[in-house]
Amino acid sequence: MLAEMHFGDGYSAHALDTGGAEFFSELGSEERVVVPGTREAFRLLRGPVYWLSVAKLRQFTERLDRMRVVHFPACYDNGERARWYVSASNLIEEAAFIGCKRARYSDELDFSHARNALEKLVKTLKTDGSVLTVV
Repeated sequence: MLAEMHFGDGYSAHALDTGGAEFFSELGSEERVVVPGTREAFRLLRGPVYWLSVAKLRQFTERLDRMRVVHFPACYDNGERARWYVSASNLIEEAAFIGCKRARYSDELDFSHARNALEKLVKTLKTDGSVLTVV
């Protein structure tokens, strides 16, 4: 599927992988569609929203922060960073389908910030664990 993504005044066309025609069946009110980006292509993911309590949302936020602040600096070579990359990518994908109906604005902001910060760190690595360099 070819889709246009609009960013401000410009747009770009991207091929989106949906995984099959059943993806387009009617969406329920308890489902989300997420577009995770990879370095080559974009994928559409569809899944149910996992509604968490406020306490569980805060724990998940701590998991996201711990992955970025504690686990990543503990990696000592490309092999460990490659395993960290997979774990962090899975955690980011899981976070895309989490919601909390009773969360305060500050809790939602903390969750969003933690997810975005982890995603930004993941984008600095190649899948083999080596660090991308900007020339």
